[in-house]
Amino acid sequence: MPKFVYDFTEGNKDLKDLLGGKGANLAEMTNLGLPVPPGFTITTDACRHYLAHGTTPDGLDDEVTSHLEALERTMGRRLGDAADPLLVSVRSGAKFSMPGMMDTVLNIGLSDESVDALAKKAYWEQFERSPEFVVAFIPGDPLLTAAFEHDPSLLEHAFASHVVLATPTNLIALLRTVAASWQQEALADNAREVQQLGRELYKRLSTFGEHLARTGKGLATAVEAYNDAVGSLERRVLPQARRFHELGVMGGADRELPELEELDAVARRPQEADIPSAPALELVVETGRLELPGAAEA
Repeated sequence: MPKFVYDFTEGNKDLKDLLGGKGANLAEMTNLGLPVPPGFTITTDACRHYLAHGTTPDGLDDEVTSHLEALERTMGRRLGDAADPLLVSVRSGAKFSMPGMMDTVLNIGLSDESVDALAKKAYWEQFERSPEFVVAFIPGDPLLTAAFEHDPSLLEHAFASHVVLATPTNLIALLRTVAASWQQEALADNAREVQQLGRELYKRLSTFGEHLARTGKGLATAVEAYNDAVGSLERRVLPQARRFHELGVMGGADRELPELEELDAVARRPQEADIPSAPALELVVETGRLELPGAAEA
């Protein structure tokens, strides 16, 4: 019985007549050890048989099933599985490349059950403050249109499961929207941090002002006590002490008692105007700028 299915590990670049250009090149890259996803190729002989007879050749279904089961074992997933589905792509090819002429079908195995399984993975939980949805990219608008025709509720079901179905038409717009939301979130985080820093700075300035005020009061008290002591000394002690000098009790070489002067300078006490009340910090994120209300008047 002829062989109609070849694993990527079985072919090579010289089998383009049998495997087509894509299949032969994938086999060659696999043999070279390049990181090619596992897969298999249905030969051009099977295609010719279908074109000639209108049916697939005997044994083809069994070969495809056998290779698909081997692919599932390699990937550790099963096609159509509700918990961890395997999604595969099918690409047609020929011996010579014909861009735009060959059919491609991706994400075979995508269904309501696989959408639910994709949502349950909750990829967003792996990243802090990330959007809570998963983007399932469908590489062609006609494919998604056909899916909606088959199941009109697929889009709503996907949204309810935190899965966004994207196509080439809306993928870039979707990514830009997500990027803009991340930038806005970053600005909001910066605003909150600036607000917190402002509050903390004012709290520390207030504490420092209280300490400084107490220090000033202590200096003023010390100056007042010093002046009182000088006044008492001048009035009650020194006059009696100077009598010793007048009576000649002290020798000529002894120095006279010094004159003590009161201190007139006092520590300046902080006034209320020097330490204003705590300002209301309100940071507004608008048009990509951080604005502080009242900053222009400061």
